[in-house]
Amino acid sequence: MVLKRAIVKRAAFTGECGQTDTVRVNLPRRASRVRVVYPKRGNQLVGLGIGDFDENIARITAISKTRRRVIWRAAPNARACGPDDSSWTTRRRAFGIRLRQRRRVFMSCTDRAGLNYFRRYRPRSCIHFGNNGSFAGGFYLARLHWRGWNRRTARATGIERGFHLPFLSIPARVKVYRVRLRCGKAVYTRAKATTRFGTSRVRLEGCPGPTYDGTLGGSAGGGGSQTPSQ
Repeated sequence: MVLKRAIVKRAAFTGECGQTDTVRVNLPRRASRVRVVYPKRGNQLVGLGIGDFDENIARITAISKTRRRVIWRAAPNARACGPDDSSWTTRRRAFGIRLRQRRRVFMSCTDRAGLNYFRRYRPRSCIHFGNNGSFAGGFYLARLHWRGWNRRTARATGIERGFHLPFLSIPARVKVYRVRLRCGKAVYTRAKATTRFGTSRVRLEGCPGPTYDGTLGGSAGGGGSQTPSQ
């Protein structure tokens, strides 16, 4: 899955009189199509000293990109240092870039005890409860065979086992979609499981955590609804 991202860092330049300084923004892994948004080469920088607020004391002279970071270089001008100054400092400002990043997409499923959600990659089986950890609106899927994983929408065939003994083996069609960044990972946040008895639509939890948050009507792991087949 390729996601568009924006990264913003606030920083300032500082250095000895007559010397340049750099600001660096690190790039995430698998970043591509990196584009500098601001500041641009040639932009003026305002000083931080008591007498030079709103006065340009430096200028962006170069911007370079490597596989791991973007680097801005600034050089002071003649107004950066007075007779008694040994260094210069600019006011903090934002440094912004835009990029695309290829990421693995995960899906939240419970552990075997059903107490916590964990993010899983192309799970062969998955349990996800409905609102506030209830069975209603959730699903217990097994023997999943996926296609299109890591895309905006992934689909699978498998079986719905239900939450009561003896477990069932009802053929099911599954769809997961709506990729979002949650707790630093790309995850599917919606799921739809369809059997001959109906369709369950589930809000998938994005971050690891308990399946039940202990509040009446609250939800630690999203919620679900069920609509009958037509």
